[in-house]
Amino acid sequence: PVIAEIAKKHGVTPAQICLSFALHRGLVVLAKSVKPSRIEENLKATQVELDSEDMRQLRGLDKNLRFLRFFMMKEGLTAEEFWDVKGDEAFTVKQPEEKRQKTED
Repeated sequence: PVIAEIAKKHGVTPAQICLSFALHRGLVVLAKSVKPSRIEENLKATQVELDSEDMRQLRGLDKNLRFLRFFMMKEGLTAEEFWDVKGDEAFTVKQPEEKRQKTED
């Protein structure tokens, strides 16, 4: 219900909220689709401006589960050492700058 409520608040789809959430966290998102309408919808997720409350609610959904491919981990590191828990916990949302108005020269 949290994602659907935030999507309704912003007038976008739940998928766009999930994509926007990842983008706001500074993650690289590789959304896949072959349908032009879905590709356009995915790209519009870059325009969704989540506020601090949205981010707080979305982060509250975290169950602290991670999918790690162990071949990606450096030899000798544990899963806990591989995942930057402190960095993830220290992450804060920066409010987007006001959109600059274009002026004609």
